[in-house]
Amino acid sequence: MAVQTAADSVPPLTSPLLEAGLASDVEKRSRLPKGSKVLLAIAAAVLVVSLMVYMTGTPIHYPPIVEGPGSLAENAQRRLDHTVNDAAFHILMNRPKLCDTSVNQASGYFVVDAASNKKYFFWFFEARHSPETAPTTFWLSGGPGASSMLALLAENGPCTVNSEGTDTIYNPYSWTEASNMVWVDQPAGTGFSIGGSYDADEEEVGQDMYHFMQTFFKHFPTYNKDVHVVGESYGGHYVPAVVNTVVEHNTELSIGLAPKGRVPIDMKGMAIGNGMTNTIEQIKWLPKMAYDSGTAPSVVDFETYQKMQSRVDGVVDAVAKCDKTGDKDVCQTAWNDFTKELMAPVMEGGYNMYDLRLKGHYNWTGINTWLNNPEIRREIGAEKEWEAVSIEVYKTLTPKDFLQTYDNLVPPLLAMGLKVLIYAGDQDYPCNWLGNRAWTEKLEWDHRDDFQLAPYQQFIAPAVGLDDNSITEITVGSMRHFRNFAFLRVSNAGHMVPMDKPAESLHMFKEFLRGRVPEALY
Repeated sequence: MAVQTAADSVPPLTSPLLEAGLASDVEKRSRLPKGSKVLLAIAAAVLVVSLMVYMTGTPIHYPPIVEGPGSLAENAQRRLDHTVNDAAFHILMNRPKLCDTSVNQASGYFVVDAASNKKYFFWFFEARHSPETAPTTFWLSGGPGASSMLALLAENGPCTVNSEGTDTIYNPYSWTEASNMVWVDQPAGTGFSIGGSYDADEEEVGQDMYHFMQTFFKHFPTYNKDVHVVGESYGGHYVPAVVNTVVEHNTELSIGLAPKGRVPIDMKGMAIGNGMTNTIEQIKWLPKMAYDSGTAPSVVDFETYQKMQSRVDGVVDAVAKCDKTGDKDVCQTAWNDFTKELMAPVMEGGYNMYDLRLKGHYNWTGINTWLNNPEIRREIGAEKEWEAVSIEVYKTLTPKDFLQTYDNLVPPLLAMGLKVLIYAGDQDYPCNWLGNRAWTEKLEWDHRDDFQLAPYQQFIAPAVGLDDNSITEITVGSMRHFRNFAFLRVSNAGHMVPMDKPAESLHMFKEFLRGRVPEALY
């Protein structure tokens, strides 16, 4: 990868709005369950381990526990059981031959709670190259309530679907080129998942995903190596919560507090694309993104921009109060203010919120038709009709959880040596690159000053000529990084970077997995 200095490639991170913002965005709070002595002990242990890592530069390692057949090729069971103390979980697994028949694949349900019929749907594809040694990545789409099957078939999966929904098309830029991939419909009720009970917050999401990983890796230990969690949009909530939960339970294992049956997970890093992670900081940048982002077209006039700007501080105060108290009525008021003052002006113009270059909405008719074909559903083991976004999941997690901030979960992960990549397409509105850049530069971690002083650089990817296979270089965007933390603005991409920039995003993903951007510390 070639890197070049680009001092003028990114507009300066200064504005009257930012200077007039809150002196302290977020009260640092633990998101562990109240009154849980065991998890409080785990939290203390995490702090101790983090301090050891910081002082010695030697991260803690968790030796894998190998049980049973190690890969899909060795395990033909349909039901995979896993028990931790009195809690029983299981996976119901199909072996479809769809999308990319050149690799082993599995799909089906992780049964979180059989009594309430709470199930997570997943679709797993082995890596196209050396799956037995490849990393394993879990992909979580956002929403809340957006199906990861949409990402699989429109962004970074092994295939796409034609406009009629009658056939699939091989995707040469699938992220399975670099990793074993698991696309998960979560929380319960999303996509093909079944919501016997709906997750009300990120603690539940984190625990459910952790138990899915436990069950999966107990039966397929071959894939329990170099594990990463990647997501987009509302994944800015999901991803830190899930990775934090895994790290907490790994620490519990390391200090002898783990229940019988737990499997250590080889967690190595996380990435978030166009995420909403620090809502308080990010909403400050919506007026500028709408009017004068420096990258996307202006979609409001100056008068509307001024009005939006004048409302920001009030909305920020309301959201901060929601984040601090978690009160349902307070959060509903903040949500109403947020949507009315900062979202409606752009929506009323008819613009595509996720790509300001476009008008109207994306058309997912082909994907919807293909996934709801009875033969396809039967082969992948889907028990209900698919929907791109679940309104019930959306209503359950919005507005209270939506307005919460999750950036405070990132510093302990960085201190433990995990890689963290935040990337953002620069045409997206709600989870725009300006807000993501702002919260990453303000993040309070051990190397905050070093990160702020690191220059922005062009991130370069190789491009292969279609006619003569010649190798050239293309600029993906501009990046700032220090050690194991990086922010990347992806040029001319909207909310769904892998869809808009498939080759470039695959290169980014490979560099991330290899520990080059950001750096792997172990």
